[in-house]
Amino acid sequence: MNKEIEERWPDDVRETIWPRHAEGRGELARVRSLGARADGDRAVVVLALDYAVRPGRARIEFSKAGLEILNWDGPEFPATLRLLPQGGGRFRTLDGRRFEVVRAGAEGALLRGEGLELRRQP
Repeated sequence: MNKEIEERWPDDVRETIWPRHAEGRGELARVRSLGARADGDRAVVVLALDYAVRPGRARIEFSKAGLEILNWDGPEFPATLRLLPQGGGRFRTLDGRRFEVVRAGAEGALLRGEGLELRRQP
């Protein structure tokens, strides 16, 4: 686990975060890998959480430092993270979210849309 993550975090996940996420979903029956990809110095894994009532997804990111991100509202599958060009500096994801280029060049790129910013550094 990344040293910047507080030591009590695993306890917070077990006692508060996980129960809040699982509430109303029923018993967790199975966890499946939906895919993994390399993103710079990180490995990104997307998991399907098969509950009895309502499915869930998790996105987990690891770096050399260890666990970096555990997002309980992960994408449906890794390809939803890819942008599809729509022309005129506009893009959309496979799940329909739309983004526009704010800047792009050798220093990286910034796209904004639907309450989210996407940054890519060289």
